[in-house]
Amino acid sequence: MKSDLESQRAAILDLVDQERYSEALTAIEASSIDLTKNGRILIAKADCFYELGKDVEALEIYVCYLKLFPRGRGKNFCLIGASVCLKNLDLQQEALSFLERVDDDHEGKQKELEHSREILEKQQRAQKVIRNYPANPE
Repeated sequence: MKSDLESQRAAILDLVDQERYSEALTAIEASSIDLTKNGRILIAKADCFYELGKDVEALEIYVCYLKLFPRGRGKNFCLIGASVCLKNLDLQQEALSFLERVDDDHEGKQKELEHSREILEKQQRAQKVIRNYPANPE
């Protein structure tokens, strides 16, 4: 027989799997699960915020996970999740710094790194162009 916490955890993860993110967030808040001890539910909460377009809130929770569980099984996932949130917020340099901390053998790292570097290069080229534009053209 499942304990109450195990039942709550399973119900929350089911809601996330069904893409019912708002309901999952409500269930997380109503649960008695200690998020400082349950990294999987903490990641689920971040994922819900991300899927609802709340990048700052998701970023806060991904970073919280990384602080609480620096060597946790979800470390690479949270580093990539934080990076994607930062990209969505047009913080490319910061996104790259998170990506560089992902384990080298992690699937998807190289693709994300290449994408971030490509965007950063374009931004730097654009900045160079506008620096050469006069402040008060006549």
